[in-house]
Amino acid sequence: MYTVEQAAQWSAIDWLFNLSTFDSPLLNILGAVGTDMVDIHVETLFQSHDTAQNYLRVEDDSLTGDALSADKATPENLENLKKIGIELLDKPASRVNLDTGALEPIEGAGTYAQALAVFAIKLSEQRKLKKNI
Repeated sequence: MYTVEQAAQWSAIDWLFNLSTFDSPLLNILGAVGTDMVDIHVETLFQSHDTAQNYLRVEDDSLTGDALSADKATPENLENLKKIGIELLDKPASRVNLDTGALEPIEGAGTYAQALAVFAIKLSEQRKLKKNI
């Protein structure tokens, strides 16, 4: 999101509101940390129960600029996010490596579109089983 070189130049005010980007680096970083912590906790929970194959989080760690912002609801940005989402479906399904924090492809999962289709089938089967009980 930010480089060390950028952040090293910032004053306390710049951390709260950066005039060059018109956003709040501190809030952006805190938001990203919250998302990362949820991912790590859920991933750890599923792995500890030997059910990692039942957890899929669709995410893209290469977003930049307005695509990263949660409050840029301009028509142009929303169209761009839609395009990014459609392109993301064709990328390899990935999972966070808990040792490195990096996204790594899930072996045998294929693309996100394929992995989501498998999940949809699993959920449908579970629903059918519950209806028959």
